[in-house]
Amino acid sequence: QDKVKDGLYKAFRNGSCYNECIPDWEDLVRNGSAKRWGEIGQTIFYGVTRKGFEAIARRWGVRIRYEIEVG
Repeated sequence: QDKVKDGLYKAFRNGSCYNECIPDWEDLVRNGSAKRWGEIGQTIFYGVTRKGFEAIARRWGVRIRYEIEVG
């Protein structure tokens, strides 16, 4: 939230990668707020979906401008 200015958050990054399955991310994947982008070896790539960003916007009470690709 420290990057919110005038009620607008500029989403510049959409994801993380881990060397193991992360239960919190898996919960988000199950409810449609995130998706698995893929796996390379043991590395798992997760990304926030548009539904996830909309939930964040509602929770924070802000608008989000996407400077990244969002599915």
